[in-house]
Amino acid sequence: MRLYCQPLLFSLLLPSLHGSDLLVSGARLPPRWNLNLAARAISQNKVEVPGLQFLTQYACPNATNVKGNDTVSVPIDQLGTVLLRLLQMEQDVIALIGKYNAEGRLNSTGPSGVFVGADGVEVIAASDSVAAASSSGSTNSKDSNTDVAVSARNSSGPSAVLSLDDPGSPQVSATDVSAASSKASPDSAVSSTDSVVSAQTTSAPSAVPSLVDPGSPQISKTNYTFNAQSSKNVAVYFGQSPVTSDTTLALQCADPDIDIVILAFVTASSDGGQYPQINFGPACGGQTAEMASDAPGLLSCPQLAADITTCQTKYGKKVFLSIGGATGQISFTTAASAGSFATMLWNLFGPPGNIDSGLRPFGDVQLDGFDVDNEDALSANWEAFATTMRTLFASTPSKTYYLSAAPQCPYPDASDPQALLLLTDFVWVQFYNNPSCQIGSAGFVASLQQWSTALLASELPVKPKLYFGAPAFSDAGPVAYEAIGNAEGMQGVVESVVGLGLSNFGGVMFWDGPEAMLNTCNGKDILGWAKAGLTS
Repeated sequence: MRLYCQPLLFSLLLPSLHGSDLLVSGARLPPRWNLNLAARAISQNKVEVPGLQFLTQYACPNATNVKGNDTVSVPIDQLGTVLLRLLQMEQDVIALIGKYNAEGRLNSTGPSGVFVGADGVEVIAASDSVAAASSSGSTNSKDSNTDVAVSARNSSGPSAVLSLDDPGSPQVSATDVSAASSKASPDSAVSSTDSVVSAQTTSAPSAVPSLVDPGSPQISKTNYTFNAQSSKNVAVYFGQSPVTSDTTLALQCADPDIDIVILAFVTASSDGGQYPQINFGPACGGQTAEMASDAPGLLSCPQLAADITTCQTKYGKKVFLSIGGATGQISFTTAASAGSFATMLWNLFGPPGNIDSGLRPFGDVQLDGFDVDNEDALSANWEAFATTMRTLFASTPSKTYYLSAAPQCPYPDASDPQALLLLTDFVWVQFYNNPSCQIGSAGFVASLQQWSTALLASELPVKPKLYFGAPAFSDAGPVAYEAIGNAEGMQGVVESVVGLGLSNFGGVMFWDGPEAMLNTCNGKDILGWAKAGLTS
C-alpha cells in the first residue's frame, strides 16, 4: 500500500467535505478536488511548512532527504504513528494558513474547516477520525511481511522532525487514530491482499483498538509471557533520549520485540533531605503537595503509572527503575546507608503501604525490578544495597522482583563491583564507548566470554543472565554503531554473539527504546533486526 502525501497538504488521507470515504491504495488515487491548485496558491503566498523529513527514519540505510517519488518502508504496526504525525502536520498547515489570512495574504476563511485561497480554491482541513485497517491475516508484529510504503513528494520545508505529542494532550485528543484487521469486500476496487487506509466521515466512537493509546480497554491482553531465563530477550532504557516525547512507555511495551523497559533514572540518593531525586526526562513532571513540601526531588507521574499498569497487565512486559546514569550522584559511606537507600526505593516503588501514597511517584503501582547503572567509580557498599533488595524481594513472595546492573565492558567494572553483579538477575554490559572491548573491536568477543565466565561464579539458585548492551543509534556510541552499520546490521552482530554458545546468554540491551524504534531499515527497526538475530 502507498500513501500519497501531497506537498503541504495531507487531506488525501482524510475524508473530504463531500461526505465520501477516501481510500488510497496502490495506483488508485482519489479525486484531488483541485488540491494541486490549492497547494500552488499557498506556495505562491510563501507559506513555509515543516517538511516530511521525519519519514527519512524509515529509509535505508541512512537517507538524508525525501523528495521526488522516493518511497520509504513503514512497518504496519507503526502506521498509526505515521498517520498521526501527518495529521499534526496538516493541523500546522491549517494554523499557518489562518495566520496568513490574518495578515491579508490569503483571502477570507470559508466554512468551518475550509480555507479559501487567493484564487478561490478550497483547502480542506482535518476531519474528526482516521482509521487504519490492515489486510486479512496481517498482525501487529513487525516480523509481518506486510509493510507500508509512503511516498513523499516535493517536500522542501525545514528538516526538523515534528514531535508526536502525548496522545492525551488537547492537540490530539479529538483525533481517534485506530487500527483494525479487515478483509476488503469482493466488490472493492482494492485487492484483498493490500493494506488499506480508510478515512471515515463518521464521528461515532470506534470499536477498534487505538494506536495512539495501546492501553485502551478495547485491546485484549496479549498471549505473551515473560521468561527471565530466555536467551532471546531485548531490554531497552526509556526516559532520557531527545525523542522520548515522540512515544510513550505503553507503546514501548506494545512492541513485540521488547521484553523489558528500564526507566531512567534515580539520579541522586538524596534531594537534600531523606528522599532521592528522580528524573525521567520528558516522560514525567509535576509534584504532589506532599512532594513539594517534603520531597522536592520526587515527581508525580500518573501517566507513567498508567502505562506501567498497561505494560504489566496487558502486555506482560517488565518495567524496572534504573539508579544512577552517566551523571548520577549515588554513593554510600557505610553498608547501613546503602541498605537504607534500598529500603527507601522499595517503599517508594515497591508494594504500596509502607509510605505516604502522596510521596510515591507512581501511586499504588509497583515496579518489577531495580537496575543499577552506577558510573561514578564509587563502588563501595553496593553489595549491601543488593543484599537488602534481595531480602525485601523475599518478603513479598506473591510477586517476582528482579535486580539488574549495567557495567561497562572493561572487566572488572570500576563502578559496579563483582559482589553486586553476582547478586543480580540480569547484567547488561555496555559494549559501546569503551575502545578496548566495544562492538567491532578486537577485544569484543574475549570480553563477552570473560563476562560470561565471571557471572557463572554467582551463588544464587539461578545465576545472572548476560546481555550485551548496544547503541540503538549512532550518537549513543558512534564507533560501536559504525561497526554495526545500520539497523539491519544488528542481526549479524547478534547472530555472531549467539554463535559463541555462552550458557548464560540472555539477549540484547539497547540505549535506548525510543531511538531504537526510529532506527529503521528494510521494514524493521533495530529492535526487530536484533530479535531476528536472537531467534534465527
